[in-house]
Amino acid sequence: MNKVHVRCVLPFCVLFLSGASLTVLPSNSLTRTQYSRQRPQRQNTYHSPAFSPDGKKVAFIERKAQEDQRLCIADLDTGNIFRFPEVFTEPAYSRGLSVSLDRPAFSPDGRTIVFEAYSSDFGCSLLYLANLDGTHLRRLTACDSYPSRPIFSPDGKYIAFNYNSNKIKVIDLEGRAISMFPSDVQESVQTEFTFSPDGRHILYLSSHAVTGIINVYLENFRNKTRTKVAELQHEFHSGAFQHASISPDGKTIAFTMPMGPRNPQNQRYNLSRYEVLLTSLVDTRRIRLTSDNNFDNQPIFTGAGILFTSSRLDSSANYEESAIYIMNKDGSHRRLIAQGKQINSFIVSPKADRIAFEDILPSGDADVFIVNLDGTGRTALRDLLSSQSSPLTSTQQGQSAIHQSADRPKPTDLGPNHVWSFKEDGLWEKIHEKCRRNGGFGAWRSSAKKTGVREKGAQAPFVQCIASQMHRSGASPQALAFTRKMKGESYMGQFREMGKVDLATIVAPVINDPNVVDFILVNGTPQIVYLWENAEKIDLARDALYSSLRSRFPNITMWPMHSFVEMQRLVEGGQRFIFSFILLNGCRACEIAGSAEIAFDFDKEGRFLGAKLVGLKEPSGR
Repeated sequence: MNKVHVRCVLPFCVLFLSGASLTVLPSNSLTRTQYSRQRPQRQNTYHSPAFSPDGKKVAFIERKAQEDQRLCIADLDTGNIFRFPEVFTEPAYSRGLSVSLDRPAFSPDGRTIVFEAYSSDFGCSLLYLANLDGTHLRRLTACDSYPSRPIFSPDGKYIAFNYNSNKIKVIDLEGRAISMFPSDVQESVQTEFTFSPDGRHILYLSSHAVTGIINVYLENFRNKTRTKVAELQHEFHSGAFQHASISPDGKTIAFTMPMGPRNPQNQRYNLSRYEVLLTSLVDTRRIRLTSDNNFDNQPIFTGAGILFTSSRLDSSANYEESAIYIMNKDGSHRRLIAQGKQINSFIVSPKADRIAFEDILPSGDADVFIVNLDGTGRTALRDLLSSQSSPLTSTQQGQSAIHQSADRPKPTDLGPNHVWSFKEDGLWEKIHEKCRRNGGFGAWRSSAKKTGVREKGAQAPFVQCIASQMHRSGASPQALAFTRKMKGESYMGQFREMGKVDLATIVAPVINDPNVVDFILVNGTPQIVYLWENAEKIDLARDALYSSLRSRFPNITMWPMHSFVEMQRLVEGGQRFIFSFILLNGCRACEIAGSAEIAFDFDKEGRFLGAKLVGLKEPSGR
């Protein structure tokens, strides 16, 4: 069995394989390809592919014309596509703002995915981690930096990413900082980095602002020590991309460096010509593997050789054509795998049977292509998906072959990640007061008997104002989505998993009582059951105790205030939730007349069966 190792190159995650065999199309030169300049603008574009560890799925970013980007996962065997819920389109940001998604990467166990989200409106990037079915979305970084190019450690316990374009930061899966380097403020990390196969070190290139030297380092991010592997160049252009990768046995590093003629005025190399070199970590020997006057880049180790890209640039450093090659580890037997216009990066499937790459077309659009490693079967991702029978196109269909397991939550399920927690006293009231003044409110509830969850609610400017203020206070993307669903009138305060149907609370501001807490029942059918809407229809007079209570409390009335009593399992496998509603003698400030216990029943599939009166109770102390 081949051993799989994970690494990243701009802008995608790549998998190293040891012991794999590749069959490739023989070719000795890069053939110029003719491209039509009249190619029509595509309606959709795909970019940033990433293979799952089993190689059966590929994650990518989809952008439709005039629409936001969306994170997607495609099954390469069936063509089924799972589009993540809308919250992933605009993670942690209000509706209508410009958000870009990039660089998804699967965890080594294939259960979670990390990705990058950037908003030019807020001027920050954030990293998010989520399950593959769109659930349990959590933000890993704060809006005070520019994290990018996230990659998992081989054991899946850590995520490393580029921090503010010049450092590498390592965090755990809860977002807690483990390490950040290099410590010298004069050093800047170059472009990309990768974990060593054993997961204990990170390989990266660092340029020094004063000396102009670019060094290759192996950093032990746990004990914060590093070893210099190679010194690449003095007085070198510090912004150049210098991709490097480590062999599966950890003994050799492949990297690229400029090898064109030096400028006679400043003695710097021609940056349009790069070559691939090897450096031994054992005896520091250096071997030049390519010499073709092209821009050779992104060397990747596999069991059968070294993959790399080779591009021809014109006099203005614009791409004329690109290709992906494989060669032996001594630079011999170079063979063509795929070619295109501007191949920026590529990824290798775990089984080493195909690669995926993004090609920039003359129109400026990006397409993802998948090709076998013998050079055959080149297919555009859009064509692969559209050619399969009954491809899924929406999360609302809920039948993705990727996520059909009945014991896994649906992407639309509500959960603890929809809860908004904050420490500032009175924050919710302050937000509502500000947005009522500035955004318009319209039809805001004024009666204590209304629960604040009905669909008529706030106008769009008010909802956007609420979401914006919540975002600034640290609300998660799911919390924002839930409050928008509530028309800005409430947020989820608590969540408790109970089975097929779960229990949650919503908090809404009400005149004379700024923090009214209501229970809701969620994740059944319908997704949200509001208690008062069903309880107020119940005829209390049918209970035997009602006449006695009415004789003592002539104005006895049931009010929306309630508490959770218990959940019971029904014989047929369903659930019964019992709540106690308060009885008052005519007004909110009047004396308590008792309580009414009401049951809300669901069948075993989570379908709501209705509410029924369990019984009335005397007021406490009687």
